[in-house]
Amino acid sequence: MRTEQHEAIGPHLYCDACGGIFPVEHETPDLKDVRLLAAADENLLAVWHITQLRSIPLYRENSPDSCADAGRADVRTFAEFMQLSGKSVLDIGSGAFARPGYVPNDVGDYVGIDPIRPESRPAFPVCSALAECLPFRDGQFDAVILATSLDHVLDMERTFEEIRRVLARNGSCYFWGTFGFKPAPQDPSIGRVEPLRLTTNVAIEHAEAVREYLEQRDSLRTRLDDIELRTDEFAQLLYDRFHFRHLDRGMVCAAAAKTGFGPGNEIVLAKTDVDEVLCLELVKDPQQAAVGRVFSILDERERTTANVATELRESMRAERVHAASTAEELRSLRGELATLREVMRKTEAERTTLQNKVTNLTTQTYQLSMQVASMRRNVFRRIGGAIVQVKNRLYEKLLTPRKTVHLFGLAVRGVFFGKRRKPAKERGKKVLMLTVSQIDIDSRINKVAATMADRGYEIEIICHQSGAYDRNVIEETVRPGVKYLRVKPDPAWTGKRYGLLHQESFRVAGLQREFDYVHVHDLTALYVGWSLSRTRGVPLIYDAHEIWTDNVFYTGSEWAPLKGLPLFLIRRFEGFLVKYCDVFLTVSPSIVEEFTRRYKLREPPVMLANFPDAALADRVTEETESVRDLCGLTDEHFVTLYIGGVNPLRNIETVIRAHQHLPDEFVFAIRGPGIQIYRDEYEELAKLCGVSGRIFYLDPVERDDIIAGTKGADCGIVMLKNLCPNFYWFYPNKFFEYMLAELPVAVSNFPDVTAHIEREKCGVVFDPESPESIAESLRRLASDPTEAKAMGQRGLAGIRERYNWDEATQGLMREYERLGSE
Repeated sequence: MRTEQHEAIGPHLYCDACGGIFPVEHETPDLKDVRLLAAADENLLAVWHITQLRSIPLYRENSPDSCADAGRADVRTFAEFMQLSGKSVLDIGSGAFARPGYVPNDVGDYVGIDPIRPESRPAFPVCSALAECLPFRDGQFDAVILATSLDHVLDMERTFEEIRRVLARNGSCYFWGTFGFKPAPQDPSIGRVEPLRLTTNVAIEHAEAVREYLEQRDSLRTRLDDIELRTDEFAQLLYDRFHFRHLDRGMVCAAAAKTGFGPGNEIVLAKTDVDEVLCLELVKDPQQAAVGRVFSILDERERTTANVATELRESMRAERVHAASTAEELRSLRGELATLREVMRKTEAERTTLQNKVTNLTTQTYQLSMQVASMRRNVFRRIGGAIVQVKNRLYEKLLTPRKTVHLFGLAVRGVFFGKRRKPAKERGKKVLMLTVSQIDIDSRINKVAATMADRGYEIEIICHQSGAYDRNVIEETVRPGVKYLRVKPDPAWTGKRYGLLHQESFRVAGLQREFDYVHVHDLTALYVGWSLSRTRGVPLIYDAHEIWTDNVFYTGSEWAPLKGLPLFLIRRFEGFLVKYCDVFLTVSPSIVEEFTRRYKLREPPVMLANFPDAALADRVTEETESVRDLCGLTDEHFVTLYIGGVNPLRNIETVIRAHQHLPDEFVFAIRGPGIQIYRDEYEELAKLCGVSGRIFYLDPVERDDIIAGTKGADCGIVMLKNLCPNFYWFYPNKFFEYMLAELPVAVSNFPDVTAHIEREKCGVVFDPESPESIAESLRRLASDPTEAKAMGQRGLAGIRERYNWDEATQGLMREYERLGSE
């Protein structure tokens, strides 16, 4: 064979002898000849293909029930039974995901084959091939393994013929399988696969071979597609979900004997009233193998007898030497013991004297420290009181009067007397960010800052302090290139109507920094950011995490959107400031369209969706405690998980009510900040609905452990109601985080998320106002675990390929590069 490259096939191996084409993927050749499969009987090909499709998810899971688990007792017994040390081994049906546990590390050469192709470069030598057509030379292996794989082959007799061909003269085939005591059912109506009639024309044109291969491949793909559409029809031919053939001992031994194999050793791994699990050795040369075993047993007995005698003599000699040495050591130790007793007596007297001295010094030291502490408290109390008086006087004189005039003056100065923009060649990479959000839990702002810092930008984020601090600005470096500037809220502006849209303390702190860009997060910081950008003559970047004017606000009795004159004025305020933004960013397709329409923008905002960082999935390990374990649940339960902030806007109550329409095995786990505040209300509601034992309340996790916190759930749920347009157009981060955790998603039937579900086939939608609709969606996921698992896999694939943070930030970084070079 030789390696070729073809535009229709990619890298492949080409055989000059038979004209065969064999693709190469993940550095692993696919040596299944499509001509053999294309010639197979329809029923045989159908049941074989269906069982292969059903087996692929089990290979990926690497279940503890898998033969790849070296910790299983039967796997270790099978390994000891085969005695493969130093031998060259072929493993038929090895899988391509994990090295089987029954293959020891001290084998000679080990190769596995399996018809299922690997999804990445395998961890051990493996190729994709069929047992009926082994791609190896005659006599190449000392041993061949058939571990629970013979009942999956197309043709048993032809498989044994191929095994005998590739075995060395003294080689053995080791079989592991389950035999039922009831009569084995007949195979489906399938004929034996005919051998390939390979051409001997070594001068066959490569182009002709490629054309023939593509025709055969397309024909086979058409047949397989037809089989998948008629799965229910062919499934009637299966013995069970994963087998189309059921073996008994006579069937296996007859097929082996027909091809020249003779019986060797055998052991019983397990036995019940229904079936037994056997391991058989089938030898290529029965007579020579029997003689070899007799001599091997005699040699082993002779070696064992000699070794035991030698060990006894050495043991006796060592005991005599040890006894003499022990007696001498005992005499020496008695003398040392007497000396130590005398030393201990003297030391005890000295210790008592020192202890009394230490006690006296400790008492004196404590009295002096109390006096010093009292003096320090009095001094600092007086200094602190003086500072507070001075600060209060400054606030009264400088900040309190004429705040409205102050705002108007800033606006006029910004419009008419703004500083001329710096040329790009004089612009550095210092970015000043502004936000009123809780920076410690805002994942979007921290991800933007980290991404830009990795590209060489220096980020300073001005945010509010929380708690009682004695400094106006507290600097905190959170990672290389990113610094928090925690600003003490200005009491002269806090609580005022216009204080929500103007942070005077941000403006004062910003004027004390050097920066080349102003990047504001949400409308609440836009006015201050605009003022700073006009004062310094630097670009302004507006990152709208939502449509702030279309959000809901607490009125004292309910959550309601803005209406009337306040809504009109704030929209005009935002529309005025947006015209001065050099870059406009926002979060979802619908919000991009709404901003473009509302403010008649020439260019739509750049979408910076809050997609997750794919690297967060790497924090999930075997040691991570799952939701199922934390709640004390079994595999029979269907666990719906909500993870995120807990408050009255999240519609958690409707999901609790939905569980009264579901069976007892359906449970709901709530995990996030705020759960302890609202837990009593949820428990009371669950008690009224009769589901109190099925609602679980879990502590929140750290921001970077959000994916690990979903481990063990069956689906993730996002259930906001349509309380305002901002909710209706949502594209939430937890929606994509569930997909990164490989969970199917149940989500409110709103435009952007519904379009994503229909496009990616990664979940279900429901009416968030209806408990019955939510219950029906969860019941749909639980009724088809295979499809639910496939939804999770499709969601994860979408995150890795398109909906991850690296892809989302491409537009952001292009805009910054444009501003830096204009």
